[in-house]
Amino acid sequence: GEKVETGDPARGLELLLRAQPQETAQGGCHGDQCFNVALAYHALGDLPQALAWYHKALCHYQPLGDQGQAQAKMGACYRALGQPGLAAHCLQEASRAYAQAGQPQAAALTLGAAAGCMLKSGQHGAGEVMQVLEESRRLAERSTERGLLGEALGLRCGIWGISDRVIL
Repeated sequence: GEKVETGDPARGLELLLRAQPQETAQGGCHGDQCFNVALAYHALGDLPQALAWYHKALCHYQPLGDQGQAQAKMGACYRALGQPGLAAHCLQEASRAYAQAGQPQAAALTLGAAAGCMLKSGQHGAGEVMQVLEESRRLAERSTERGLLGEALGLRCGIWGISDRVIL
């Protein structure tokens, strides 16, 4: 029952790891606890440990929205570690989970981020990246937050550095 102190990830991590020592040692803790441990490691800059705990959280999450959040965080870790190919994969998985969970705006944004990572990795052709951006636009159109469409289109133009007229 100790409250995790906000703003102090090191202290928070210590409390989280102490909260359920047996379960944590066996890797059988619940998804939310694993996710919180991952967030603490992420905040401390220990990205490999963060990734390991996000993976553990994924094993426990059934709701697709929760899976999406964990995958998106993993994508951020891989991007920060200079592995855009792995980041793109995680972000695409996140987008799929968000879409299946009925969260098209989150799906659109993560897919847009995936396209940026795909470009950075150099492992994907322009056509493949454009397909991903087109899917991101379709998801944004499904979203109730209409302002997101402009964001998605702005991302497209920003990535290619050319005018709207050429892309649309």
